Amino acid sequence: MRTLWRYYSLRFLQAFAGSLVILALLVVVVDMLLNWGDIMDSQASLGEAIRVLLLRTAASYLTYLIPVAAFVGSFMVIGQAARSFEVMALRAGGISPLRAFVPLLLLAMVLSAFTLWLNETLGRSAAVLMAKEAGLLTDSIELRSGTWWYHSGRIVYSGEAPNATGSSIRNARVLERDESGRLIRTIHARVAHRESDKAWRFEKAIVRTFDIADPTRPPVVQRGEDITLALASRRNLRLDARELAAMRLPQLTAHIDIAEARGGDSGPARSIFHSRLSVPVLVLLFVAFAIPLGLSVERTKSLALPTLQGVAILTTFLVLREYAGGIAFRVGGMMALLPWLLIALFLAWASLRLWRVPR
Repeated sequence: MRTLWRYYSLRFLQAFAGSLVILALLVVVVDMLLNWGDIMDSQASLGEAIRVLLLRTAASYLTYLIPVAAFVGSFMVIGQAARSFEVMALRAGGISPLRAFVPLLLLAMVLSAFTLWLNETLGRSAAVLMAKEAGLLTDSIELRSGTWWYHSGRIVYSGEAPNATGSSIRNARVLERDESGRLIRTIHARVAHRESDKAWRFEKAIVRTFDIADPTRPPVVQRGEDITLALASRRNLRLDARELAAMRLPQLTAHIDIAEARGGDSGPARSIFHSRLSVPVLVLLFVAFAIPLGLSVERTKSLALPTLQGVAILTTFLVLREYAGGIAFRVGGMMALLPWLLIALFLAWASLRLWRVPR
């Protein structure tokens, strides 16, 4: 049995790797064709255009390409085994096909963990670069230097380890924007204390005030051992989705907790958090889709019909997931769990299909 498992595991990994490369190239080419007009209008060099396409692929598409590649790899391995009578030989030898393909499910679990790690490293780094190029993050303002960051109205805060009451933060950075989103003041202090809803007291602070009427004018710098400033919020701005995508999962969790504690809107952040956390589970789900489809080739002796069925299943699931994610982003609250509910429903259906596979 170990030899059989090793045989199918190697075949799956080869098919998965080949599928992932082909799908990634296909996504880059299609993305380039769809945005060809913007590329030409921007007069960017070929190398710059390719870099942007690769960044977008790593930030937005890669974590979905891995589950799809896992589906293609497992379906091809099982389908070819069924078409070449390997499955029939397994049954004749008293071996259940489901038992023979157990390594595919185990490898899917490993790939799920790898997808989560990749999303938090390569994917998030690409998202950070895209947010910087969009002007949402800059190198001179280290929004990610703290363990968390959040916003309240026109004010964006970043800091380290708030105390138990949540009224003081260390290494505080504060960015104040006008109604148009332009930066009008930055504050960097060793410690910040929240005195009231409208006032903060900063220790060892450096305050830079910018003249938005004259962007070329240097900022006015104020230094002080103890400075109290009014930071009243006039409206509740949401962080851009690209800003939220650039945050790590622990930062998103802290952002959600702080926003809810202060009565803010945590819906978009909660939606992105659950969406990113649930993407790796799709690897296991898609492999569960592929196994009964691949075994059905034993009856049809053709990959055509099961392939069309697989495309229909994946398309239906991904479309429903996009709609669920959009609803969760706009509504928030318990709706943020919609991606998990959708996964649970499809996983139950896939499990039922696996249960009905002839032993």
